[in-house]
Amino acid sequence: MVVAVASQWFGLNWVDWLNVVAFPLGIIGLVLTWRQAKGAQDAAVAARSAMTRAQRQIRANQLMTLIPQLRWTTAELDLAIKSNDPDLAARQLEHWKWQVGYIRGVVIGIDANQTALLVKLQNSVTLASTATYSLVDTNREVHVVCLKARKAIGEACDALIPMLGEQSTQVNE
Repeated sequence: MVVAVASQWFGLNWVDWLNVVAFPLGIIGLVLTWRQAKGAQDAAVAARSAMTRAQRQIRANQLMTLIPQLRWTTAELDLAIKSNDPDLAARQLEHWKWQVGYIRGVVIGIDANQTALLVKLQNSVTLASTATYSLVDTNREVHVVCLKARKAIGEACDALIPMLGEQSTQVNE
């Protein structure tokens, strides 16, 4: 029986020998392909994680740039209120609305669960819009027209500061 099996192997032609060798090589190729695919998957997960960290850092940097601009707008609004200048007040309220609209998007990108902060930001924009229209339509004192808006703006600024502090001191892994 052993002689018959050995003679079968020796009786194979070169094409048959290629088939015998190709089978284990195919298995080895499949294993290597699977390992490469697993490595590519791990690299894709690492790249996605790095992209998320980079986006978070960019948003934090945007907040560090934008929030001081809001503070400057607030100071200019205070100056307009103090000098009873409706044109300057309306301009600063418009600046506030545009800047806060952008900041809301950044805050949502960082943490959409910041509902209290987002409500304060939206409230300040709503009251700033109301005050702007009132400044144009009436001849009332600027401080009377802007009182509610200025209070809401102050609350929004106060709510943004802790988020800025958290974002600027957060360590990226």
